[in-house]
Amino acid sequence: MRVTHSEVLIIGAGIAGLAAARRVHEADLTCRLLEKSRGLGGRCATRRFHNASFDHGAQFFTVRNPPLKALAESWLEQDSIREWCRGFPCAATGAGAGVDGYPRYCSSPGMNRLPKVLGSGLTIEKQVLVTSIERAADGWHVASSDERHWHSHALIVTAPLPQTLALLEPDVSRQVLTCFPALQEVDYDPCFTVMLALSGESGVPPPGAIREPNSAIDWIADNSMKHETGGPAALTVHTSAAFTRRHFDAPQEDVAAAVIEEVQPYLMADVAAWQVHRWRYAKPREPLSVGALALPGTHPLVLSGDYLNTPARLEGAFDSGISAATYILAQS
Repeated sequence: MRVTHSEVLIIGAGIAGLAAARRVHEADLTCRLLEKSRGLGGRCATRRFHNASFDHGAQFFTVRNPPLKALAESWLEQDSIREWCRGFPCAATGAGAGVDGYPRYCSSPGMNRLPKVLGSGLTIEKQVLVTSIERAADGWHVASSDERHWHSHALIVTAPLPQTLALLEPDVSRQVLTCFPALQEVDYDPCFTVMLALSGESGVPPPGAIREPNSAIDWIADNSMKHETGGPAALTVHTSAAFTRRHFDAPQEDVAAAVIEEVQPYLMADVAAWQVHRWRYAKPREPLSVGALALPGTHPLVLSGDYLNTPARLEGAFDSGISAATYILAQS
């Protein structure tokens, strides 16, 4: 059996995994990421269809804490990101755009550019479906659905908590919950992203997004306004948790029809094409605000992700990844 060895193995190349890997890489430890998808970034995702691009996960990010600040400044200088705006109108509260004046950043032509920049120079294996994680005498053993195998001295797992616990061998999973009982309270809100390509302009107000237009919809953004691409509107619609739970198992056609009805006031043109994406673990309800959690032992197992950091946004995931890497480096 051929086994690939590294000092640090990271499961998941979302923002937390990429942040951790970059920090470990900069410390000159051998590090490898395993990602089940074709792309990087997890919910920092962009999809293209009908000659339009749609950010269908994270819509922007903020920079409030030091770990991300230095990188963001360099990305601004390199034109990898830009400031989108400093606030959004909220229909539910009546607040206007720029209500807090705090910068929101995005990457163009889509948010998926950000993980590509963050992952540059790292060793990443894509389309790897990890099926098991087992503790070994000298570290950790990971296996995939296509019978590939990896070994590492330290392991960071950044998947949503239910997926993480399912991957760990039962004894380790039980140990994690025993050591960190607060994890038993972690839960997630689901979300539909409905992408609507219009035949003309939208009625979304400047700067190209509106929050909570009604009880079924949390967010509408016009990607053509956001990225200043011109042309017909390309709308990203995020549904509320309550709406998503009611319709989670419904056919995509029914979900799209219901959402189009809910956002009619913002459609100034016909819907030319649509797609639906289900996010089962869209947002942790109550993140634990601990950064990362490390299982005691000679060979570290560290849990990382937005469910462990407040706020549960892109920056929270980034900071959690840095916390996980910092723990690993302190043990090496």
